[in-house]
Amino acid sequence: AYGGQIYDPNCVGCHASANNRELTFSALVNMAKEVRTTALPERNGLMGGSQHARLSAVARSPSVAKTASFKMPHPLPAQSSDKVIVGAQGPHGFVSNDVCAGCHDASNLALGVQANMSFPYGVAPAQPPKVPLTNFSMWSEWSASLMGLSGRDPVFQAQRESETRLYPEVANEIDNTCYSCHAVMGQRTLIAQDPKALYTHAHFLSTQGRHAEVGALGRDGVSCTVCHRIVPDNLGTPASFTGKFKVADPTSVFGPYLDVVTYPMQNSVGMTPKHSTAIQDPALCGSCHVVQTPILDARKKYTRQSYDGAKKSHEQTTYLEWLNSQFSTKVTAPGPSAQTCQNCHMSNHLHGKPLTSKIANIEDNTYVDAQGQVFPNTAPAKLITLTPRQQFGRHTLVGANLITLEMFRQFGGPMGLTLTDPNYDTSRFKFVDRFALSTRETTEQTQERSAKIDIGTMVNTPSGLMVPIVVSNLAGHKLPSGVGFRRAFLTIEAMDSSGQVLWASGRSNAQGVLIDAVGQPLATEFSKTTWQPHYKLITSDKQAQIYETRSKDSAGLLTTSFLALANDVKDNRLLPKGWSETGPYASWTSPIGVDKNSNPGYWQGRGQDRLMVRVPSRFAAQVKSVRVALNYQSLPPYYLQDRFQIGGNGPMTENLKALVGAVNLNGTAAESWKITMATATQSR
Repeated sequence: AYGGQIYDPNCVGCHASANNRELTFSALVNMAKEVRTTALPERNGLMGGSQHARLSAVARSPSVAKTASFKMPHPLPAQSSDKVIVGAQGPHGFVSNDVCAGCHDASNLALGVQANMSFPYGVAPAQPPKVPLTNFSMWSEWSASLMGLSGRDPVFQAQRESETRLYPEVANEIDNTCYSCHAVMGQRTLIAQDPKALYTHAHFLSTQGRHAEVGALGRDGVSCTVCHRIVPDNLGTPASFTGKFKVADPTSVFGPYLDVVTYPMQNSVGMTPKHSTAIQDPALCGSCHVVQTPILDARKKYTRQSYDGAKKSHEQTTYLEWLNSQFSTKVTAPGPSAQTCQNCHMSNHLHGKPLTSKIANIEDNTYVDAQGQVFPNTAPAKLITLTPRQQFGRHTLVGANLITLEMFRQFGGPMGLTLTDPNYDTSRFKFVDRFALSTRETTEQTQERSAKIDIGTMVNTPSGLMVPIVVSNLAGHKLPSGVGFRRAFLTIEAMDSSGQVLWASGRSNAQGVLIDAVGQPLATEFSKTTWQPHYKLITSDKQAQIYETRSKDSAGLLTTSFLALANDVKDNRLLPKGWSETGPYASWTSPIGVDKNSNPGYWQGRGQDRLMVRVPSRFAAQVKSVRVALNYQSLPPYYLQDRFQIGGNGPMTENLKALVGAVNLNGTAAESWKITMATATQSR
């Protein structure tokens, strides 16, 4: 805490409301064997010294691995070592998430009263709910998101390691580039100490010595004081892309609300919460979701100077795709479909219901004790009274990468995560596991709000059964978006009256490999020279409509290296509705390999792909129905093969290899290494 003596977040939630900088209450009530001064402490479970004893017991509860038999070959330092707290002189830079968790988690300060930011509302203390509560607090949901786990993401780590093996002479420069977003607090802190320094993987792993702080901050991922310290300067411009946003001084944090209670945070951690438009600006997200990377040639050698001066390509352009769509709020007159990144990825609904809640758990004026009846050193009520917020942005930060989330959910302990939450009383209130909640929210986002399929009227012709299909993108950016190896593909199945598949295109096996009618991988699946084109007409089981980007390196081979994107040869990802050739950054987001003449609808801003499937005539008479599914793969098999081949026996590569071999996707939405975004069936 600010006084330099307290670092357990449990303490700050109550003691921030003291009227002094020592954060103490001059009352003996919590040490007394019996409490008779008011009825409230007994009703709330404040039975003398038991309050502190029970909190201590919760904090000491062990983290139990979900799959005890699994061992990480090269485990990262445990999250328990990722602590950078506010010092005695106040904050001097970034701090770790647990500084915020004490108030911004659904903690039970009174151990028996239902916490703010937990659902369903209004559970009586004497009647705990029959079903577990959902903790929708900022800390809980962020901590189980890939934003909060960005530094520990095993896929990211294997990709980073691959790049350093391809270009070993600039490995430190590559680390510094990758960690400028994925471990931004550690990287920024090191550069502040030495502007000429490079943040390397060795810094990221540090737990002792002079680099322990930058290691801990790096492993904390895209943490609270990253986004909440960003200022509007240059946001949305190329100067801010690839993680080059600017931040305020360490004593200021920003949120979306105009009427802000400042006293508890100022008193406990020396930070002043303020209103800012930046926190709800999609350009804030764009600073790390437009990434430019140098184009390198693995046959050449590089120096720091030539690395920095190399020609750039785009590793991702998600923000620019949104900017050139009908969802953009940046136009003069936004239309009815306009939505920010935050609207979709930080919903204010839970189970279909809008949320209203105070955004912290502190000892405020709802506690009789805090009004001076027992604790005379409590701050005045007007300084600590929180307002219930209707515009509550959940920190789910959902995407579609369910497989990596499953790795964290199933193997959180071996991956170094602290699985228990020390901030609430699990002996009385049971909560939904936050990692299970994260996978559920990701599944819902992917399957219910991402895409739509329509099948038109089927027509018999001499050459076969013609099936018109329309695939619609419901997202506010390309689908898929983000890093270029994500892909979505259509599975088209023609069935007889019993449901038996007669003919199919785009089927996949249990490992997610696209296969033909006899179960053999398509020739393009692991090829370095050929790929599936964008089809207007599909006639063969060896053809598959895959929405993806493919790029060649300087040697002319297909690559998954982010630093070798010399020649983009395909980008037929579904455009967002409203995309225009004359819109902002159109040249950076334009399709590649989709012919305008044969696919005019694709280019006309409809957010759709219209294609025709011709089922061979030998099957046509037997076909009674056609089923079409759009499947998403965050980790295509060819991508994983590249990681394992390039990374070899590298420690981060071996970690990913072990997780891929161990993760159990059976019964999950990502079974068979794909998640179905949308389906449609049409009968004849």
